[in-house]
Amino acid sequence: MAMKTILAVDDEKLILKILAKRLSAYADEFRLLTAGHGEEAIDILSSNPVDLVITDLQMPVMDGFELITYLMHNFHTLPVVVLTGCKTEEIGSRLQGTVRCVNKSTIDFNAFVAELQSLLMSSTKGHIEGITLFSFLQLLHLERKTCSLTIKSSGRKGFLYFLGGELINAVYENIEGKFSAYEIVTWEDPKIEIDNICRSQNRVVTDSLDAILMDAFKMKDEEAREPQFEF
Repeated sequence: MAMKTILAVDDEKLILKILAKRLSAYADEFRLLTAGHGEEAIDILSSNPVDLVITDLQMPVMDGFELITYLMHNFHTLPVVVLTGCKTEEIGSRLQGTVRCVNKSTIDFNAFVAELQSLLMSSTKGHIEGITLFSFLQLLHLERKTCSLTIKSSGRKGFLYFLGGELINAVYENIEGKFSAYEIVTWEDPKIEIDNICRSQNRVVTDSLDAILMDAFKMKDEEAREPQFEF
């Protein structure tokens, strides 16, 4: 495998030093760049070819969620490894697409490097999906994030509201509730804007996020399988 460039983003300098030290043993495979927050990462991405991003989520200036929304819009095929405080048995090691979650306090570096190599090899072979809206919403839930999302896709605009990681409301075409969520979460190639405040006052959606996602994609699959008649 040719030399690959990895960008590690974390406001904890100790974490970056540990990553640099551990990955130095693979200097013939990886070139490591580092940033202390999302804005620094964007500056680096604008002037350096990067093959993979490792990012923390909780950072000052621009956090990992904001950085991920930027990557989804501007580097949509870039694989991402998320450093999280969640237990791996709680989240699993893989979300949809090329997003991996790693518990930063209990990293198994042998497995970690193998995961990096696998992601980079997939990228080289062209089997790449990048970050999806599905996996991004899962991250919000797992990290108990409070925020408002504006989702745009193909001239449509909808809103998703999260409180402590729970989806409490969705709005599309002035209609609130889970049916608007069903519509929004299946949009392809979305552009996401994130506001770190939940701007919905009422809980309208009572189903779990997992249930919403499962039902939405089930409905989409059923719709795709319906016979199309021409008149």
